[in-house]
Amino acid sequence: MNEVIISTNERSVFHEQFCPYVNRIAKKYRKQIREDYAIMDGYCECKFCRSVRGIVYKYRKYGYNVFYDAVDDAFCMKTNVGFWKLIWRENIEKWHLFHMNHKGWKSFNPDLPAKTLMRGSFHRQEDFRPTTKVSSAIKYILAHDKNYQLAEEDIRKVPKKTQYQKKRYNQQKKRKKKESIKNVYRIFNTLERNK
Repeated sequence: MNEVIISTNERSVFHEQFCPYVNRIAKKYRKQIREDYAIMDGYCECKFCRSVRGIVYKYRKYGYNVFYDAVDDAFCMKTNVGFWKLIWRENIEKWHLFHMNHKGWKSFNPDLPAKTLMRGSFHRQEDFRPTTKVSSAIKYILAHDKNYQLAEEDIRKVPKKTQYQKKRYNQQKKRKKKESIKNVYRIFNTLERNK
């Protein structure tokens, strides 16, 4: 069970360990207990800890390149090859993952500021099932982007275990073949011009 921080001198809210409001509790009154015990003792969840902004704060402390999008109330993550949004759907109480639209990872500019990237166009990542855990989405994002980079280095390195991975492999293979054909035509055109 999740461990939370409470203040023993007032029965009001409990905080996640990363919460900046924990620092406002004097050390002599600070106590760490299980979340279910805190609820039984009459404590409520801290609104910041459970908000999207609080979750962004937490993962930023872990060293991830994450941002809060106030317009969409979304958790955003920037990697070397893409930009992602996680949006909480209240009706099903799960996170949906969205990926920024761009043609190939080389066309993505990681130097653009997050505020600019947030306003780009996105598509829902269909192979990612909605989840209750942000950590699952981050794990997926990191694996997805690693596979993208592997495909650019050497198509044979891309994993082909799941049906989705096989589909992605075939798409990447076709794209590579088209690129190599274009390169051959470019070479011929250059040779023709140099005659």
